[in-house]
Order: sequence, then structure tokens, then C-alpha cells
Amino acid sequence: MNGVTFFLGVNFVVAVCFSAVFAVVATRSRSRRAALWLAAGFGIASLSALCELLVAYTATPKIWALGAFATVLIGMMLLRVGVGHLYGRRLDKRIAAFFVGASITQASCSAT
Repeated sequence: MNGVTFFLGVNFVVAVCFSAVFAVVATRSRSRRAALWLAAGFGIASLSALCELLVAYTATPKIWALGAFATVLIGMMLLRVGVGHLYGRRLDKRIAAFFVGASITQASCSAT
């Protein structure tokens, strides 16, 4: 196991631990929905470490690089929704969908 693989493994484990902690917090919290959104955000974003690992070891690195970007972006959007639930600031779904779609489209065009 080289240094990069170790770092990505640690990154994945830490993100999954954050996700698990927020899932447990959701069972006892008054703002259950916010904690579940945060758990989902960290869970999705943790997949970026796996995608980044596959960039180095597969024949299609561009697809996995796009996957790493997309999982971090979607995870951040889910974190935004969770924080919005805590502070009463809702996110317009159409604007969020447009932002995610435009960002992923831009990233895929840049990768080619």
C-alpha cells in the first residue's frame, strides 16, 4: 500500500465515521431531518475517495475523476440542505439542480 492509497483509505474511513455519527445523532436530536441530511452528505462525499483510488487503477480515469467531483459536489449540496434545515433556510430545488447539473456538465466538458 503506497502513501496515496493509505491517505485515501483514511479519508474514506473518516468520512464514513462522520456519516455514522450524524446518523446516531439523528436518533436523539430534535432536528432529526438536519442530522440525516448531514449523514447523507458525508456518506455520499465519502465515495469520492473510492473514485479517486479508481482513477489510478482503471483504464478510464476520466470517468472516475468525474465521479469523484460529482460525489463531492452532491455531498456538499446535501450538507447545505442539512445546515439549511438547522437555520430555517430552505434551498430552492430548481436552483440546486441547475447548479449541480451545470457544474457536472462543465467538469465533463473540461475533462475531454
